[in-house]
Amino acid sequence: PWTCHTCHVTVSTPYCPGCGERPLRERELTVRGIVDQLVQAFIKIDGRLILSFRCLVGRPGFLTVAFLQGQRKPYVGPVPLFLIANALFFATESLTGGTVFTTPIDSHLHTQPWSPVAELLVSHRLEAMQTTLDVYAPVFDRAMARNARSLVIFMALSFVAATSIAFHRSRSPLGVHALFSLHVYAFLLLLFCVATAVPP
Repeated sequence: PWTCHTCHVTVSTPYCPGCGERPLRERELTVRGIVDQLVQAFIKIDGRLILSFRCLVGRPGFLTVAFLQGQRKPYVGPVPLFLIANALFFATESLTGGTVFTTPIDSHLHTQPWSPVAELLVSHRLEAMQTTLDVYAPVFDRAMARNARSLVIFMALSFVAATSIAFHRSRSPLGVHALFSLHVYAFLLLLFCVATAVPP
């Protein structure tokens, strides 16, 4: 028997049934014990991450189904996975000079399906600011690059609304659509990482 210092009860099993705590072993306080803990932590996180990425790329949609069925231990959760994919994507973009989400104003005005609307909005903006496009374009492009990360989150949230409307007959809770959206955007960000890193 040992005393769980989290629950303050006497326990006779290897782990506390209330909180999952276990007694501290003397070996864990040695240098070798600490190194072992570091190695185990890295292997556990790295293994789950690799498995999650493999499922994400090889079987899109599987992670959402697995999470909803309760298979959560073998994989990284949807929110951490989305954030890790974001970090990888923006690190790849920084290293390669990619501009996937940092579309310059010239592209918005001339090469996109919404270009006529963009031209109208920009002309009103230039008139209100009493400036020219040559002066405004660098300001817009810098702001676009700075806010690209929040735009990815906004797109993921927009996708939640789109899937909930498209599948409204399924009567699934909004959280299900949010999980699917996070997995979809994590998948897309990984693809963008590869596309950005591979030279044309």
